[in-house]
Amino acid sequence: MALGDQVTRKRESEPRETNMTGNGVAATVGGVVASAIVWLLAGGPPAAASPPGQAPVLAGRVLGNEAGQGVWIGLVGRVAETHSWTFVEGDEFKVDLPADEPISLVAVAKDRVPLLLPVTNVERRGGVELRLARGEALTVQVRSDDGAPLSNVRVVAVPETRAVFNALAREQFAASLRDVTIDLGRDGQTAQVPPFAWPVWNTDRDGTVRIAGLGAGSHLVQATLDGHVRVVRAVDVGGDAPNSLDIPLSKEYFVAGEVVGVDGVAASGVEVSASWYQHKGVDMPSPDGSLSSRAVLRHTVVATDESGAFRVGPFEGETNVTLFATSSAAGSSMRQEVLVPSEGVELRLQRESVRGQVVDSATGEPLARFRVVPQSPHPPALPLTRPDPKWIAYPDGRFDVLVEPMTVSVRIDAPEYIPHFARVHTDHAGQHDLGEIALDRERSITGRVRDAKTRQPVAGARVGRSASQYQDPALRTAASNWFVGAETDADGTFALGASSTRADVADVLEVKARGRLQLVELAADSAHVEIEMSFGEGVIAGSLLLRDGSPATGVVDLNASGWSYPLEQEVGDDGAFRWEGLEGGEYRIGAASFDGVVEARVVTVQDGELVDGVVLTVAPAGRLTGSISGLFRTEFVTLEVRERDGRFATQRTFRNGPFAMQGIPDVFTVKAETSTGRSLALRSYLSEQGEARMNLDFSGRSRLTGIVSAGGRALAGVRLAAMPEDRSRPVVYTRTNDLGRYAAVGISNGPHSVATDTGRSFPVAVAGSTNLDIELPPNELSGTVRSEAAGRPAAGAWVRLSRPEGDAPAVALRRQVASDGGFRFAGLDAGEYLVRVSHRDFAEVSRRVAVAGRQTLLFQLKRPSP
Repeated sequence: MALGDQVTRKRESEPRETNMTGNGVAATVGGVVASAIVWLLAGGPPAAASPPGQAPVLAGRVLGNEAGQGVWIGLVGRVAETHSWTFVEGDEFKVDLPADEPISLVAVAKDRVPLLLPVTNVERRGGVELRLARGEALTVQVRSDDGAPLSNVRVVAVPETRAVFNALAREQFAASLRDVTIDLGRDGQTAQVPPFAWPVWNTDRDGTVRIAGLGAGSHLVQATLDGHVRVVRAVDVGGDAPNSLDIPLSKEYFVAGEVVGVDGVAASGVEVSASWYQHKGVDMPSPDGSLSSRAVLRHTVVATDESGAFRVGPFEGETNVTLFATSSAAGSSMRQEVLVPSEGVELRLQRESVRGQVVDSATGEPLARFRVVPQSPHPPALPLTRPDPKWIAYPDGRFDVLVEPMTVSVRIDAPEYIPHFARVHTDHAGQHDLGEIALDRERSITGRVRDAKTRQPVAGARVGRSASQYQDPALRTAASNWFVGAETDADGTFALGASSTRADVADVLEVKARGRLQLVELAADSAHVEIEMSFGEGVIAGSLLLRDGSPATGVVDLNASGWSYPLEQEVGDDGAFRWEGLEGGEYRIGAASFDGVVEARVVTVQDGELVDGVVLTVAPAGRLTGSISGLFRTEFVTLEVRERDGRFATQRTFRNGPFAMQGIPDVFTVKAETSTGRSLALRSYLSEQGEARMNLDFSGRSRLTGIVSAGGRALAGVRLAAMPEDRSRPVVYTRTNDLGRYAAVGISNGPHSVATDTGRSFPVAVAGSTNLDIELPPNELSGTVRSEAAGRPAAGAWVRLSRPEGDAPAVALRRQVASDGGFRFAGLDAGEYLVRVSHRDFAEVSRRVAVAGRQTLLFQLKRPSP
């Protein structure tokens, strides 16, 4: 927070009136209640002792607050008992001082920059004058979803600091900038402003408010109105940044449902977590035309009531939320994505567990403290402040822990031991016994990285275990503890843990510095390693130019064989780029530019050679422009361009507004798919000038809902496509939840056909909120997939179902088998189907099946032949 710089010391005048609080106690001043809060601050040198019986008083005057809205004066000291906050309605004040405590003053007023001032001994006796500065101003316009101005919206603006960011994440749904303590700083001094002293603005009947007193830099602006979702937006203030901000407020919506236990009975007291991204209102454009959204990952947890019901919110409409239910006693549910608003969501608990015994690999003695961390195949959107799993005491090293359904592996680690990764295959009872797990003790490795030619230390080099080391090649899980890493200091030294002590384990370190990657093999008894890295003296320099020779804008990247990542460099105004310190060899130079497409070049550099004058030409061949409209606030769209034969050409991500793409073929197809499952497919061609234009409209706001069932039973996981008769309108994709319910949101009005992935199609006329219940045939195909050798369920296998060629209607279904190896396809038409089962560790099998009624199959997979 930038502070006002105009401070005038005053020694001769006395203030006329005072509003004061006692030290360390709550007080009411001018109708504002200030709680007893501990504010810690180091001030100037200690003052001389006051005469016995006389309470020291600091007199002062505030200038620059012509609006006359009052000023909060904070008196903060080193000791907790010496602090107070006083509300001053006039321009003069008096506050009690501690006798010998170094203190500072803080002044906070509406539309003025907060001011922090250490108080000297001279000022204790003569007084102080505070001059407040106006600072930067920002005009905020708040509107509803339909564009109507919203009045009496409460607006708060605070500096965007790490402390504020963490507070928002920690408080989850209750997060409000009105509850955040603001840190101030000046000349090495720091102070905290309590929430009650921070100013609040209100929009007028036009939905507008002008806020001032902001320091230059990034701020968070919050808008709050009853019945609407509280919104926080990021904005840059000062310099060339715009001095206005538009904030749309959405009405609040909720997600409701129930949690059902393994026995089918509603489960009370179960934790239901919700994770979602809240857009911060700022998109960061990249030179390649894509947009990376600034968003806050939000997370909250609620508990089901006695009837097993839960209600979580509020959310903005059309927000994608991931739900997950877990109980330490009853198990966990599958993660389920829902689109807000949703009702009737059912989360069904499954009880799956992993057990075993952990011992020391050298002594065979059980370990008393370790942790078991499940590795989910679909990582959840975790809260930002999620704590690491704690070390847990297990008697005799034995554990039996619940895991999430479809868990594929677990990581087991203990203090001072190398982590162990194990694959999970639960049986029909939902259990998996890992047996005895032997952990290797780790050793600490120290080292130094130096330049092989200059012998100088290399600072900032990243050192870690090599990613090419795997404990289980089929599992493809790194055997090292990737939470442990090191970076060399100014002397080139580092200290790294988590290296094995076993003589039969080859440890390889991966060292990255200055775009170089070097692998270093360690001996089994190594405790210290000296690493010399070779950096060349070659140079590559050139320019990114248009065909007429003028400079282009963009990002140039340099890559070489063996590099784990390329070096990127944004060109300057003259289009120039330059890389130094290169070893002899071949390098690939590519670029991305708004101005066109760039053909990559391969350049050979000899040791110590300067390769100058490398020109990358930007060719404006094939340009697609247009505009995108109708996307929801939190929605984005990905445009995928393919050539006439179906080959991929290019892909970019955009939001509402104009767009441009380069590298478009003469005849092409664009598939535009949004993050909420709405899709458009359009075919076009380039003009003689190599240009094409396309406008994509996603302005549909209707909803199509219903239930899909077969034989009177609701069907879960059925995919549906709502296809409009007007092909210029988007197709909306969705699927049914555990209760067989579906919702197609953002659909356009007019005639549609709803196609299911089972091959059926149903007509419907959409007008606003429309309902369509779908009844499918009662035919069903289910079964189990197992490994032939071990007889265990083949978790992670995929089962694909299709009609043999020539049969109608076309069907293309696939299901991933559950942890017990089971799969199920329901709502099928009677007839012949082709069933194919695939798994990465087994040979594929297929079978033709005639389906009539309910059919059950058993597949046993074999290892592929050598």
